[in-house]
Amino acid sequence: MKQILLSLSIIAMITSCRQQPIDVDTNYDEYPKTDASLWLDYAPERTVFKLWSPVAKAVKLRLYENGHDEAAIEIHDMQVGEDYVWTLEVAGDLNGRYYTYQVLTTDGPLLETPGIY
Repeated sequence: MKQILLSLSIIAMITSCRQQPIDVDTNYDEYPKTDASLWLDYAPERTVFKLWSPVAKAVKLRLYENGHDEAAIEIHDMQVGEDYVWTLEVAGDLNGRYYTYQVLTTDGPLLETPGIY
């Protein structure tokens, strides 16, 4: 019995600490916000990409050689951090490369977007 209670306690702690998707239709006043800078941070040796999305279950960064190629040359998984800010640092000089974000929600994938910044 003690093992069952211990196991249930551990599971409850793990699942309660994860950030959960927000139901924007019913909790508008409780919708999260962030004061974090969401601007792309470029340097010749690396670029940091950021996207704020409380409803995302996953976000992929898609890199393109130019603005009219159909196939991405690289695809990276972004990591969610504090206040639902998804971040990824990519090494190397990405000057002149194009990028989009692919957001996956509970309803499925959204269309690719270059973001708003």
